[in-house]
Amino acid sequence: MDEVVLGIVCRRGRVLLVKRQKDDDFVWSLPGGKIEAGETKEYAIIREIREESGVDCVAVREIGSRVHPVTGRPLSYWECRYHAGVLYPRISTIEKAEWVTREEALERLGEMLFDPAKDFLTSCSVSHGI
Repeated sequence: MDEVVLGIVCRRGRVLLVKRQKDDDFVWSLPGGKIEAGETKEYAIIREIREESGVDCVAVREIGSRVHPVTGRPLSYWECRYHAGVLYPRISTIEKAEWVTREEALERLGEMLFDPAKDFLTSCSVSHGI
């Protein structure tokens, strides 16, 4: 099964989210996607964030991993540091990208969010990113 990477990018106390197509609707999520053949997790998360949001970042560390409770796909969550870029999604399955507060991110992502990712978002502050 395809492994998926998701990135948490904090900048000035805000978190990067994307509004992704899911079935016939759009839902808020962390940017990320499938690891392609020959890619490392670090490269995949950098590529996916750039494609989905227009933001260039650096993969800092893996926050945690799990098997998604609904899809059964292996997921890994990554702390990513903002480097440069403006919000401009480059793929059709992303309706928009937005910097939101931690509180908005937690609300939009919902209860199914992986606990280590929630913990990281809760601690996301001005010191994460520029």
